[in-house]
Amino acid sequence: MVKRERPGWDIWRDGCPKGERLSDVATRAAMFLAELASDDTTVVFSHGYLLRVLTAVALKLSPEFGRPLLLDTGSISVVAQVRGRRAITLWNARD
Repeated sequence: MVKRERPGWDIWRDGCPKGERLSDVATRAAMFLAELASDDTTVVFSHGYLLRVLTAVALKLSPEFGRPLLLDTGSISVVAQVRGRRAITLWNARD
């Protein structure tokens, strides 16, 4: 429906109509990450757009980095501390 009303619309560039922009999502992701203890294991369930932005922010990259990090429904991904830095150790696994 959005694309019918706004041809060329892109969630990564344009955000949600009457909703958050990418920078807003990144700010929310950063606040969530700041609340986590560095030595805790945390399981996060969410929609793919937020998880992709969350991953980019966790890796200290621009939130736009999440664009090519495709996620299938019900997949499992892991971002872990590796030698003192966060890294993707598993992405979009379905088995």
